[in-house]
Amino acid sequence: MNLWILTEERPKKRVLKTIIERYSDDNNREVERLDDMVIVPDFAENRFIFQYHLEGIKIDGIDKVNMKLISGNGSFVDYLVFEGICEPAEGSGENCLYAIEETKTTDLESRNTGIFQRATKFVSLNQHRSFSKAKRIMLYNDEMPIPAGREPSESNIIGSRMLKTLGIEILGRDTSSLKPFATLDELIRVKQKQRKPPRSNTAITITKFESLNKIVVTGKLDKKGGYGKITNDPNMGQLSSICAVIRHLGWKGKIIIDDHNISQPTIDASVKNKFLKVCKNLGIDLQGITLSGNLQGSDYWHYEKNSEKIATIFLHIVAEEKGMRGIFQNHAGCEKSYFAGPSGELVTTEKGTDKIKKLPDLVLDIDGHIEIIEGKNSNKLSQALSDISQFGQFEGLYVKAVYPTAETGRSVVLTGGKDQILKHEDILLQINKDGLVMLNSSAPQKLRDAFSIVSKIPGNPETLIVEVK
Repeated sequence: MNLWILTEERPKKRVLKTIIERYSDDNNREVERLDDMVIVPDFAENRFIFQYHLEGIKIDGIDKVNMKLISGNGSFVDYLVFEGICEPAEGSGENCLYAIEETKTTDLESRNTGIFQRATKFVSLNQHRSFSKAKRIMLYNDEMPIPAGREPSESNIIGSRMLKTLGIEILGRDTSSLKPFATLDELIRVKQKQRKPPRSNTAITITKFESLNKIVVTGKLDKKGGYGKITNDPNMGQLSSICAVIRHLGWKGKIIIDDHNISQPTIDASVKNKFLKVCKNLGIDLQGITLSGNLQGSDYWHYEKNSEKIATIFLHIVAEEKGMRGIFQNHAGCEKSYFAGPSGELVTTEKGTDKIKKLPDLVLDIDGHIEIIEGKNSNKLSQALSDISQFGQFEGLYVKAVYPTAETGRSVVLTGGKDQILKHEDILLQINKDGLVMLNSSAPQKLRDAFSIVSKIPGNPETLIVEVK
């Protein structure tokens, strides 16, 4: 029997350890040498097979712990954990033990992102019946210390109670004093007492019209300058969570979202929007809007072999297992990390300000050499080369500020294509569609030492065909 950990994130050892400990506790299985865990890429015939395994640990009754990258077809949790001999059937929840959403976000950064935008992922998961037996877990993996004595915000408390109402377990935070909402009236009463936002914002309110058999929930779904489009992620999360709890607490009547500021033409052009699918499945109406009847769901997830993050996550994992440090990550579709200093101090990075327009996908500390990396699919090499030319602001504000004496470099990491040789001197590494791993011969020595060289192909640059030692 094997364990299969499927994720669309760069897997963190702290999270993997938590998952395995939880599995062990739930199934009364002894685990040995968990702190010795090593993430190893799997190769066959000198090709990466887009799969990893965890080496150095032993779990009673489990032959192997495998790990694969996947992506969701919509709003999606971070980790799915399966038990089985063969890899899980694509898109299915059969034999899924856990569905886990993980975040490092705290109240200090965002009251909504850490709760409501996470909660909506479970609301979407509940639309897929094959996952009905999977345990839902919200895992807080705090990296930035929360100041002593700081109390959670009102939004955090209400959001945590909503999670518990929906049967979602919270790990990583002490929420033992928080109880699920027992009744719909209690939810409405607590929400009414919540401090109101500034006048520039539309308050999210819940009003029950008993005689009309309807509940009206107010909340904007667009952002400022959004032209009537559904773009307000925090409110999408909060509104979908509230409506899911209302249904969970037994309300069978109408639920109408009002003051949403959305227009019919933008709805007609957004049939694949994740929030509209939630509305359709929960029986939610948008005031003054006709929802299309063709908001069909799709498989919940698929195995990932094409995303640019395939190669950047591969490089990140190999580098860290071979003694290098990932000091910043922004892998495609993954949670952005803090920027880490030499002693582990963490700095929050900001994108879209006057100070910085472009963030890299990965930054590695390779024996004091700082490599700033942009990941792309192979058919976007020109764009990637343009992107690395725009890293000056990031390099100045973060790299040079924190590592003032370090040598720096900028490079591109590619996924996909049929190439069997690197086509530009700025490509550090490429994994083609068949799993052939190509490394630039001018890569820093410690990075080259992480691989076994299968062959060398002359060119500019010289291409090393490699596999992991």
